[in-house]
Amino acid sequence: MSDASNGKARLVAVLRVRTHAKRGIATGVVFAIAAYAVFVFGRASALGQVLYLSLLAVLALTTGAVVTTVLVGIEAYRLARESDNPAPGETEQ
Repeated sequence: MSDASNGKARLVAVLRVRTHAKRGIATGVVFAIAAYAVFVFGRASALGQVLYLSLLAVLALTTGAVVTTVLVGIEAYRLARESDNPAPGETEQ
């Protein structure tokens, strides 16, 4: 069982999932704040603004998840292309 978790940990490290997750969540939060400022702030009643804050949490998390998925996918694609085209002088095992 520890071999499987060790392999998963190595995969997460190689794909830099933690770094991409931080960037994705930051992007989601900034996007949600911008959406709130543009569409809600000053236009809705106090109750409406509170309700929109819960929707913005969903927007931030969803955007963060999508951005993270795209960044990890790009990283995986880049690593796959590197393994398909080894540098000159490297031999495949």
